[in-house]
Amino acid sequence: MTFRDDDRAVTVQVGTVLLFASLVVAMSLYQATVVPNQNHGVEFRHNQEVKGELLDLRNAVVRTGATGTGQPVSVTLGTRYPRRTFFVNPPPTSGTLRTTPARTVTVSNATALSNETADYWNGTNRSFLTRGLLFEPNYHEYGDAPVTAYENTVVYDRFDSATVTATDQSLVQGRRITLLALNGSLSRSETGTVSLDPHAVSPSTTVTRTVSVQATEGENLTVRVPTGLSESKWKKLLEDERTTNGGYVEDVSVDGGVLTLTLQGARGDTVTYDLRMAKVSVGNTDAETKATYITDVRGGGSVRARESTTLVAEVRDRFNNPVSGVRVNVSGAPGGTIRPARASTTDESGRAEFVYTGRKQGDHEVTLSVRGGDRDYENATFDVSVESPGNSNGNGSGSGPPEEPGNSSNNSRAKSASIAPGSNDDRREYRWDFDLGDGDGTTTSPTVEKQYRSPPEEAKVIVVRANGETDAAPATYDSSPTADVGHYLSRVSTTVDSSIDSPL
Repeated sequence: MTFRDDDRAVTVQVGTVLLFASLVVAMSLYQATVVPNQNHGVEFRHNQEVKGELLDLRNAVVRTGATGTGQPVSVTLGTRYPRRTFFVNPPPTSGTLRTTPARTVTVSNATALSNETADYWNGTNRSFLTRGLLFEPNYHEYGDAPVTAYENTVVYDRFDSATVTATDQSLVQGRRITLLALNGSLSRSETGTVSLDPHAVSPSTTVTRTVSVQATEGENLTVRVPTGLSESKWKKLLEDERTTNGGYVEDVSVDGGVLTLTLQGARGDTVTYDLRMAKVSVGNTDAETKATYITDVRGGGSVRARESTTLVAEVRDRFNNPVSGVRVNVSGAPGGTIRPARASTTDESGRAEFVYTGRKQGDHEVTLSVRGGDRDYENATFDVSVESPGNSNGNGSGSGPPEEPGNSSNNSRAKSASIAPGSNDDRREYRWDFDLGDGDGTTTSPTVEKQYRSPPEEAKVIVVRANGETDAAPATYDSSPTADVGHYLSRVSTTVDSSIDSPL
């Protein structure tokens, strides 16, 4: 028997080869078409997830600017593909999240209603820097994926041929203007997840301050912000805020990447806007904002001589938010004395309290300042009217007719003077004030000497009885007794030594 012409085994081998080849071709087609298509879906879903995370980041930045409290947010920059036993995946994708270069935001023709705040918000241009955020994916299959951007409270997708907004705007809502500066430096390119912690720079610990402003007379209030959106997109975002629809935005324009919003004000219709400003940093945090201006919060008005009133001032940065740890100086306290209620530096709410005690009757201006006090907005002025002390009842309040000082014609320079009340009775102490200024000490003796360059016009002594009741008398510097206040203080006399010619 011979097998030379037997070819039955060849058919099996050829079939096996053809079957294997078909399998290879099928797997190759699957690798070339199905795997990329599935990976495209993975990348698309990741892009949608990242957009949601950027919306969370946007909300965290806005919330941080409003409350001063940060909220961490995670952003997944890259994605991985599902495991495949017989097929090959490309490397995991990566993405880049970065801040854009700083550009300028400008507010023009805004005048504050508060007199002190108006020293800073006086209609001149006020500017600050802000940045945007960009997420740029690096996908293998989703080649037309958009760049997702955040700017001026708006998140949008930027495609090659179109731009699609994902949120509404918060720049102008009715009469409220919200300007949120995003600062800091960030550039992260990874395949994994990054955690961002927006940090409130202004306000640092408190809720954002609101400043009431109006357009400068004859002008429109104008806001200019950098943007990557087109004019048509902004007109659509601001459609409900246009004056034609009952809002206050008269004009919207974009030129050279700058959005200009013109708000109602020049037509004679007085409109009060609530201006809110804040600064938030991401990535490498910027330095804290500095004190820019000081404004009065509370205090002033009428106060009786020898009584006290509390003056409260607030130090703010250029975003109108409080700055803590700033020293407040007393630039002037005529007609009385002044001292810090607790400390002369501002607390966490940016405020410092001072106690002013009236001494000299009349209308006075008390001035507190920050920085050099060289500019008007670095000073806060409190109008204080010091009235007659009357008769004190021992708790700092008094009533009765004012005490009139005697007349004096003696203006000679002297080295010393003594003021001596009459009989002691049951007097406990004597509080001296030679120039109606900051007081000159307390003694238990009815006689005291004071050295000075030239005789002041008036002097006072307050006598405290054993039961706590007080009485006071004014006196001019004369060689004869000039005041008589009755039972508790029978006489105040002044002796001037006019033989000394040269002042101290």
